[in-house]
Amino acid sequence: MNPPLFEPPADELPEIPPLLPVEQPSPEPGVADVEATAFDEVAACVRGRVRAGMRVAVGVGSRGIASLPELVRGTVRALRAAGADPFIVPAMGSHGGGTADGQVRVVESFGVTETSAGAPIRSTMEVVRVGRALDMDLYLDSYAAAADALFPVNRVKSHTCFDAPIESGLAKMLVIGYGKQWGARAAHALSFERFWELVPAGARAHCDAGRVLGGLASVENGLGEVAAVKALGPEEIGLEPEADLLRRADELLGHLPFDEVDVLVVDRLGKNVSGVGIDPNVTGRFGYFAIPDRAPAPKAIVALSLTEAAHGNGFGVGLADVIPLSLYEAIDWADTHLNGFTSGRSGLSRGKCPIVVRDGRTAIRTALAMVGALEPSRALVARIRDTSHVQRLWLSPALLAAARGVMPLPFDPADPAGHRFLDEG
Repeated sequence: MNPPLFEPPADELPEIPPLLPVEQPSPEPGVADVEATAFDEVAACVRGRVRAGMRVAVGVGSRGIASLPELVRGTVRALRAAGADPFIVPAMGSHGGGTADGQVRVVESFGVTETSAGAPIRSTMEVVRVGRALDMDLYLDSYAAAADALFPVNRVKSHTCFDAPIESGLAKMLVIGYGKQWGARAAHALSFERFWELVPAGARAHCDAGRVLGGLASVENGLGEVAAVKALGPEEIGLEPEADLLRRADELLGHLPFDEVDVLVVDRLGKNVSGVGIDPNVTGRFGYFAIPDRAPAPKAIVALSLTEAAHGNGFGVGLADVIPLSLYEAIDWADTHLNGFTSGRSGLSRGKCPIVVRDGRTAIRTALAMVGALEPSRALVARIRDTSHVQRLWLSPALLAAARGVMPLPFDPADPAGHRFLDEG
């Protein structure tokens, strides 16, 4: 099948303004020894709760969480030291192509292997219905359902489709991740407008039933480093202690230091960066009817590539407006559409195909033409690596004049215009 390649009229495309490297102030430093901190937190959390030989299903998701191998290894070591028999389950809804082997590959791509974790990985897409919360059936994958207890390991952060005290984190992994595609569909079928109550209610149902031993949460800074590690007991997950971690994560979330931008260039998108590839909590462009856009809400977004860790899942590419042919060809559209289907209404827009042009430079020039920014000296253009890494960015001269609190960096003599890599996309 021929790709939907668009060839814009070359004489109508404006030039890209020079992009100047700048840096935002350094965020709060990361945790010095993530594995040791995870071990200490989990050991304290489970002290007195573990029976000898207790089988504990440690949940690992589909996000590229900072220092994930260290977080998992510290958790496994602490559980084993307490007398438990831990194993790992991929807790990620329908990701990995919706197959057991695919989900193992996702986990392993983040550096979590049986060798690195010191525990076996058991993966299945078979589920068991274990209860109900509000109007939602609760599911667990069959390995997790047969375990004596669950112990999710996850990053706490803002979700991309709803605002609430409890969003992405331990509670969400219990309800959706451990439930595989059935669990994800059960929640998404009731719409994101109810996630504010469904996620904590489902998590509390699991905890109140005695299925949860605890969980390990991490919070990241604007450099994508682990800034805090905290283990929560079953009496805390989905309640105020997890909400406190979300507030901390929001304080540390990377931001774009301007209120308006014509074109935002994102070097890479992927599930390991955000559940929707390009985190709308950073860009302000949500592409979902239930959440209004907020500044800077770019007039156009250009995405250049897909992360290797996304394994072809390009869900969220619909948040971009123009992409190069290389990105289109890197996407497994069947996998992407399965993710979108499972996500319900938000998948209708976030899984769509943007305008496809020949290369990255043409993509940016096309976006500039379409938003009406024809004069390079006036064009507001920003470029970032991805939405997890926004401390260093590249700004056009007009946007630099409007940016807040940034420190200009020296020119790269090999790339004085700041356009390196654009022809590769």
